[in-house]
Amino acid sequence: MKKKIEGIKGRIFIATLCAAMISFSACASGTGTKATTSNNGSTSTASVKDAGSDNSASASDSSKTDMADAADTNSEKANTDKDGSKDIQKTVNQLRDVQTGDIVADMEITGMGKVTILLFPDQAPKAVENFVQLSKQGYYDGVTFHRVIEDFMLQGGDPTGTGRGGESVFGGAFEDEISADLFPVNGSLCMANSGKNTNGSQFFIVTCKDVVSYSQLEQVAQSYKTNYGIDIDYSKMSKQCRNNYASVGGAYWLYCQHTVFGQVVEGMDIIEAADSVETDSNDKPVNDLVIEKITIRTV
Repeated sequence: MKKKIEGIKGRIFIATLCAAMISFSACASGTGTKATTSNNGSTSTASVKDAGSDNSASASDSSKTDMADAADTNSEKANTDKDGSKDIQKTVNQLRDVQTGDIVADMEITGMGKVTILLFPDQAPKAVENFVQLSKQGYYDGVTFHRVIEDFMLQGGDPTGTGRGGESVFGGAFEDEISADLFPVNGSLCMANSGKNTNGSQFFIVTCKDVVSYSQLEQVAQSYKTNYGIDIDYSKMSKQCRNNYASVGGAYWLYCQHTVFGQVVEGMDIIEAADSVETDSNDKPVNDLVIEKITIRTV
């Protein structure tokens, strides 16, 4: 398993650094790939190669300084992108403590324990409403984490357990909600999708701790745009967002591609234990990893 996900940890496009692009067909051959989360049962990949540095765990001093000093280009108003996804700008510290009035979700994982997740309704109103209402309806009760990739993420929320099912509380797919302050950092709760604005019931919890400098993020964005036509606009990140990423790391290549709507505040040790369970060749846990129940409460 460690070898299988080796290409998911701490990678930067060597093609960018050397100004030599690698084709998607080469990436699909196996080594040096980054996975993305899909709600249609497939695993999308983008070619990435090791630039020679170990970027897992905490950031280097230079990376932290680079992220903190990067210009804060955060807009003060909400915008809607051309593709219909909402670009929501409302200040919040993703890694803050729970406060009175906050909405949290208590997720019971059978045989492991309870995980508490702080939700962000101001930054991702539809994603939070969807998750809250489905949870209250018992939609997720007994549903498994059908896909687990160590040091990347745990994906669940599909009643069929195949990665191809599930429906939103709205009856159809809904739009992405991208916030300047929320990033797919370690411990974040995000919507799984099969492309822009295709959110349903599936979600994932990030377990990646990779940290790279802001200048490297810009290089990653350029490579994704050139090679795969995927737009990752790191300039949307607020200074707080950059500081949070530099502090705990995350799945940086998923920014602007998935809605972030929550953050684990208690029970990260349980998530890490779940992250290391044995899986088969399709990343499905050998022994079912079951969400017993999700309880929504206001603090």
